[in-house]
Amino acid sequence: MFSKIDTAILELKRYGIDKAFCKITKNEKKEINIENGNITLMRSTTDTSLVITAITEDGALGTSTINSLLDEDIAKAAKETAEIARSSKPDDANCISKTEEGPCEFDFGPENCDDDLFYDRVSELMMYLKENYPMIHFDIVFGFDNSLSWYKNTNGVNFKTRRGDYGGYVMFTAKEGNKSSSMCAVEFYLNDLTKPLMEVSRFKDLLEETVKQLNPRSIKDKFIGDLVLTPEITSEFANYFKNCFLSDTALITGTSVLKDKLNEEVVSPLVTIYEDVEESKVYFTTPDGFRAKDEVYVKDGVLKKYGLTLYGEKKTKLPRALSSGILTSIAPGKTSLNDLIKGVKRGVLLCRYSGGENNANGDFSGVCKNSFYIENGEVLYPINETMIAGNLLEMFKNVDAVSKEVSGNDAMKNPWIRTKGINITSV
Repeated sequence: MFSKIDTAILELKRYGIDKAFCKITKNEKKEINIENGNITLMRSTTDTSLVITAITEDGALGTSTINSLLDEDIAKAAKETAEIARSSKPDDANCISKTEEGPCEFDFGPENCDDDLFYDRVSELMMYLKENYPMIHFDIVFGFDNSLSWYKNTNGVNFKTRRGDYGGYVMFTAKEGNKSSSMCAVEFYLNDLTKPLMEVSRFKDLLEETVKQLNPRSIKDKFIGDLVLTPEITSEFANYFKNCFLSDTALITGTSVLKDKLNEEVVSPLVTIYEDVEESKVYFTTPDGFRAKDEVYVKDGVLKKYGLTLYGEKKTKLPRALSSGILTSIAPGKTSLNDLIKGVKRGVLLCRYSGGENNANGDFSGVCKNSFYIENGEVLYPINETMIAGNLLEMFKNVDAVSKEVSGNDAMKNPWIRTKGINITSV
């Protein structure tokens, strides 16, 4: 299979393309779907794709993706890719990675699904939910993936990777008579099946919180208060921060308010934003052809690195990030979760957020879902849909507590964080 990548590159050279990269991916998947407590689907699938990218001498880029590895289909796709490149706008920032010292082959996780344990874990979860949470209505999608890929470019970069893992999600709501809670979900990302699925971090807490959401109350007024982000939301807002202020688009267009702030304190000194790639082993290479490494974007409030790709580096003349940013996280702090909650005079425990994309300045507004009202250090009651609004940069500047406790899965973990000065309004 992997020899086909050489076929693609040779075909591109026939059409005068000397700068190119290609990637073959083969994904073998086993999946089980459960709807309303009943198994509706069990299947095994194999998907193969070949991505061909060509860059002309003046930097014009063309790319194609096919699902066939037949020589005649590869030849046709290579010709079309070369034609697309020649009809595209030149851009000298389009380039390919160079070789680096270090390993080029990576292998992690189980190669084969443990079929018996796989089925047992899902059955065990179904039984647990039915017996312990009769008001919970749930759907489950769970699977095993064994993914192989080969990336190669005309500069001699040559990466082969294989990774096996178990993953999926449970979506659930609570129902009692005519009452129904908002939807909640737990995502699985597991390197093995040594533990029951219901032991996933915070799963039981979220089930309990969802049942409580059957009887929400309204906050009676509008106020400026504290926001406590659960680990799931901490991860979400860390990604908003990176995309809004540190990404290619924000830096190339000059819209980022942090465009000239390297090595300056830009947020609370309690905040460290980073990505742990090497320990988690979720991925081994970046999409632009580099070996993935750990990266720190913000260290103790100080901006240390932008999240640029190779293209962004060429455009801005700033160094690219060593990782791709898909696991952007906040480092744990030193405050206990109990003390973090106790420090809230008035605010919201944000458990799920539904909002539009923040603007270039970082202004955001959205609806609190599955969330709780806090007053005088106590989580008092679940709330009806409540609006929050603020500015992303100011929000991170105003972080005054980060928990030492973390929650997550085998891919990433995040703490609870507390920030001040958020506009909170009952809908």
